[in-house]
Amino acid sequence: MTDPDAIPRRPKRRAADPYDELESVLNRNVRGHPRLETYGLTRAGDSRCPRSLLPRRSCKRPTCWCQTRMNDHAATYRTDEGERIVLWEPYQVYPEDLAEVASSAHAEGIDLYLSGQSPYNPGQTLGIYFSRGEPR
Repeated sequence: MTDPDAIPRRPKRRAADPYDELESVLNRNVRGHPRLETYGLTRAGDSRCPRSLLPRRSCKRPTCWCQTRMNDHAATYRTDEGERIVLWEPYQVYPEDLAEVASSAHAEGIDLYLSGQSPYNPGQTLGIYFSRGEPR
């Protein structure tokens, strides 16, 4: 009789897991993520406050206008043109919060651009792009 341990066995094939190729939600915006390149962005820092785009300005936590529920999945990026931006990628935009953020940003000389395109979770999150505007 043949020894069962002596018979070479084929390794068990694991079913292809579609999530093997995807990065975890926590790592979607790490430096060098291929989706960021599609949008022409490179991660430049962890600052979530658009005031960091201005010289000699910083976040005034907890009273800063950036402390809103729309400040989600946020970081600082550099565009292909070399411009620094802050990008928020919330799942929802609240009109009352957006109005307050937009007026505060405008008053400080920060431009705001709202887009349906977001690198974090395309089709599920929106992009709120902040850039340094003209001095006001």
